[in-house]
Amino acid sequence: MLRKTLIALAGAAVLAASGSAIAQQKLILGTVQGPPTGFGIALLDHFIPRIEKYSKGKAFVEFDGPSAICVEHQCVEQMQQNLIQISTSSTENIGSFGRVFDVINLPYFFRDLEWADIILNQWLGDWLDAESRKQMNVGAPAVVPCGGFRQLANNVRRVKAPGDLEGIKIRVTKSPTAYELIKGWGGIAVPYDWAQLYQGMQAGVVNGFYIPDGWTVHVKLNEVAPYITETGGSYTGCGLWTSHEHQGKWDKDVAEAVNAAGNDLQHGLVFEIDRQWLKTATIELKKCCDVYYPTDEEMLEWFAGSLHAWVEAKGTYPTEIAERALRQQGMDEFIEVLKGEGAL
Repeated sequence: MLRKTLIALAGAAVLAASGSAIAQQKLILGTVQGPPTGFGIALLDHFIPRIEKYSKGKAFVEFDGPSAICVEHQCVEQMQQNLIQISTSSTENIGSFGRVFDVINLPYFFRDLEWADIILNQWLGDWLDAESRKQMNVGAPAVVPCGGFRQLANNVRRVKAPGDLEGIKIRVTKSPTAYELIKGWGGIAVPYDWAQLYQGMQAGVVNGFYIPDGWTVHVKLNEVAPYITETGGSYTGCGLWTSHEHQGKWDKDVAEAVNAAGNDLQHGLVFEIDRQWLKTATIELKKCCDVYYPTDEEMLEWFAGSLHAWVEAKGTYPTEIAERALRQQGMDEFIEVLKGEGAL
């Protein structure tokens, strides 16, 4: 609460310092993000102050996060209705509005976090923004890391290889790719709302989930899922969203300020903060949970099972975009495997 108050006072100071009565546009930002998440810290400490600075006092951001008014895809719904003006969600939970972001949700698409940063910042972030505006009416001023790669967690047993997932109900996001990935690994994929996950685990509606370690610790899901398997696979991107239609009706300076502030996040402000959050979470999980790192042989099984998601997603993303990113990372052998499976 103190932090939100300081943000509000800072916005008022910008207006007062301008020396003139500027009609401010209020922008409500609805998000589940907030400290200690890397994205949450970056929103408060960098994104919001930059909007107010770049708009020359024409905009004031009301930060509602971790949001009491919406969660993940619900925030996007409210944004499209203009109840809020800016939202965030994972790139998987935006999947109920369109499939532009499926390409970066594909398993093992990024070799590691460093390559994800490079490719998103060099060209892929711009492509995603342009395509989502065109196809989904969703602007994406920033697509940034949000806890690293997703990992499997459950409360049934230690899972070493895909065969161990048999009969285990794994909560998945709104992304069809996430559904097919768990299915390809042999688990039972259950689409389930993020806000209800803890209670769903307690009630046995689901037995596990596939999310980044940082979020497992942050929302205390380690209390209901003691078995963690570090499979990696799907990159956890988070998008900063606007309604393309509504943003086009804003004051020009305000619209440009939001895009510019998002661009600052895209090009470096989030990444190191996110890494530190992930390191802290990994340490905490090892204190409380059975954290398993698959052997090289077992990782080959996880990799093979993930190909199903690529095949099922074919046609939802431009294959040339996927191939360009993979080739840039030197993943030529993976490209040949995907072509052999009919995924590219």
